[in-house]
Amino acid sequence: MLKKSKIIRKRAFTLAETLVTLVIIGVVAVMVLPVLINNIRDKQFDALANKAKRTIVNGYKLMMSRQEIADVNLIDFLGRCNNLNDKACVSLAHKASFNVLDDSANSFNVDRLPSKYSIQNSYDQSPFKWSDAKYIFSTPDGIIYGLVPSENNTTIDVVTDLNSSNRPNTVFRDLRKYRFSGHGEIYDVTQELAPGVKCSWEHMEACTSEEMCLGAESPEGHQTVWDDGRCYQDEV
Repeated sequence: MLKKSKIIRKRAFTLAETLVTLVIIGVVAVMVLPVLINNIRDKQFDALANKAKRTIVNGYKLMMSRQEIADVNLIDFLGRCNNLNDKACVSLAHKASFNVLDDSANSFNVDRLPSKYSIQNSYDQSPFKWSDAKYIFSTPDGIIYGLVPSENNTTIDVVTDLNSSNRPNTVFRDLRKYRFSGHGEIYDVTQELAPGVKCSWEHMEACTSEEMCLGAESPEGHQTVWDDGRCYQDEV
């Protein structure tokens, strides 16, 4: 007796089902990609910020070593260069310790720098203007450094634009401020460029030190965490 052969039918996706799946994948990608891109850019800016900090520390510590001094406020150009108004004097001091590509004492064109900066996660703009800087110099990696007046010339305050005139031109991202003081310590004081924004769980970017970060209030079920120079929100 002959056995009847069984025909196995495999069900395939219809065109409509395939299109719906592709639409869902596209919607998810549109939602997720901007976040991923921003996270990648933030990490890139953080890497550049760390590089700028090392440049500042290494340059001024080299000055201190050559002058055989232990305190930042004793660095000679702070008193010798007419409160930073003598740009040629300041330029000479920096070219001896930094890899200066160009500076405002020579052919550096300040007009090519952004005229205004927004503040991350805020509708306000920073009051900082490059005209506030007494001396500006650039390095071969494209980072811009501007020396701004400090209280009683006891510290060296430096504003950095990590990618020159390129966007986003935003405080806490490509615009940062550092204070070099004491025996050669450096502090992130970027918050001074955004006076209207205070360190809080809504503005983690304004928490520029571990003390500020851990002292910020968090919503219920969360806590602030300081890791790798940044403040984060984490679940308890």
